[in-house]
Amino acid sequence: MLEWDTYPFIYLLSSNNNMHFIFSNTNIICNICHLVKKKKKKKLPFPSSYSYIIYLFELHHINIWGPCSSISIHGHRYFLTVVDYHTHFTWIYLVKAKSEAHNIIINFNAFGKIQFENLIKIIRTDNGVKCNMKSYFDYEGIVHQTTCVEPP
Repeated sequence: MLEWDTYPFIYLLSSNNNMHFIFSNTNIICNICHLVKKKKKKKLPFPSSYSYIIYLFELHHINIWGPCSSISIHGHRYFLTVVDYHTHFTWIYLVKAKSEAHNIIINFNAFGKIQFENLIKIIRTDNGVKCNMKSYFDYEGIVHQTTCVEPP
């Protein structure tokens, strides 16, 4: 429980219909905040990127998530997400096994060709085995990029 006497920089501004408004006085220096800041790890910033995605379906990030702790009523344990970097639109596919990712990617590429008249140029995934489709990517002219499995 937060005791207002020990934290003079935070106090209850008003209470209205069970809604509390908290005000923070930034002029008061907090000893606790200084301790927390000292213990934080220092990380170098990511380098600036100057690449821009201009067209729909130019770059997609694909990832498969799961297994989920609870199975859907149709037996789906995983879901595959496809994010378009230009529009940030996200498609979500429910899957029962990771092995279904190959067919979903092939069908998604056909979907882009027919519905949007655009070809996928780059697919970015982590280093997982789900997208080990080198022959298909080469045949379609798709560049396959990989990222770190766990970002820093």
